[in-house]
Amino acid sequence: MFYPYTACGLPNVYLLSGYTLTKEDGEECLTVTNVHELHNTLGHHLCSFKNPTPFTSEQIRFLRTELGLTSQAMASVLGVTDQQYLKWETTEAIHPSAEALLRLYYIEEMSDADGNHYDGSIRNFLDTLAHYRRTAVKRESSPPGFIFLFSNNKWFSSNFSSIPLND
Repeated sequence: MFYPYTACGLPNVYLLSGYTLTKEDGEECLTVTNVHELHNTLGHHLCSFKNPTPFTSEQIRFLRTELGLTSQAMASVLGVTDQQYLKWETTEAIHPSAEALLRLYYIEEMSDADGNHYDGSIRNFLDTLAHYRRTAVKRESSPPGFIFLFSNNKWFSSNFSSIPLND
């Protein structure tokens, strides 16, 4: 059973395992195993080639929050005004160049689940991202769903399309 994980502020994130549900004072309480690693895995998933769709405003806000930056600091990193950045977190689509920079910045700043930092070629990353952007189907009204599995003390991610769902 997939559990809809909304505590991260993103729609369409589901946990397959790595969580427990309990009742406290009649209310359901969620406990996630190593939530910091889950959020890190989610951030890497969003910024990787597994997710070639354009970022939503919620995803942009999630990445900034995980990086521990204010909106003003993120605007500075991306080389835009505070007002422009806030539009990307609320209503406007992020410019493709700024999105590529945000993806790179996140991957560079945040180690992956194994504690490794990105050590690949930035040019290769940008070329591959450009290829996916050219060939990706335009995003529909809602972003794709993501499923996260906790196994062997580690979080793993996948898009819905790559997991066989049994009806």
